[in-house]
Amino acid sequence: RWHSGPTHAFPYGLVGYPMLSGEPWTLNLAERVDTKRIARQLGGFLSEMHRVPVGAARQAGVDTALPRELVDELLPALPRYLDGASVCRFQKWWDQHTAHPERYAYVPRLLHGDLWCENVLLSADLSHAVGVIDFDQMRIGDPVSEFAALRYVGRGFVESVRSCYGAPEDLEPYFEERLRAATILREAGGLHYAIRFPDTGELDDAMAKV
Repeated sequence: RWHSGPTHAFPYGLVGYPMLSGEPWTLNLAERVDTKRIARQLGGFLSEMHRVPVGAARQAGVDTALPRELVDELLPALPRYLDGASVCRFQKWWDQHTAHPERYAYVPRLLHGDLWCENVLLSADLSHAVGVIDFDQMRIGDPVSEFAALRYVGRGFVESVRSCYGAPEDLEPYFEERLRAATILREAGGLHYAIRFPDTGELDDAMAKV
């Protein structure tokens, strides 16, 4: 219903919308949630979103995800936050990643960008999803990266959503390699954000994940 640009307290701006019905899907609800049904819903949701024309998304101002820019900015800062062995492991992974571009080729799609469980709203009885929120991380990029945040729910859930995805050819080849890279880059992005905005209180958690 309204939006504002960046401020000191909210560097990425603010969006206000009518209060939506539904229960945020927190991980402590895992045993009570009908994950199979929700997996079917999210598979359909991603299929629809990824069919939005990329050209139209670009015209609307959606940026392209550029992992190299993220890593180039993050690498010099890592020694201040991680031990030497962790920095070496990250650098080794990145060198291997950039040495095999054929494993990470993809057809660009419009992405939600942060599709983890707490951005999914559930019905009161937790039987199905009623909404998806927080589109502030929308990007154009690899559709496999949407599955990285779903790993918090469990690998079985990732596979269930994948089996319901309407364009399986977009997820191949090298699904596993692309998913692993997307997972690492997601956490690296979280650390990059926490370093830039330390008052968010997320730095320790982001360091541990990386």
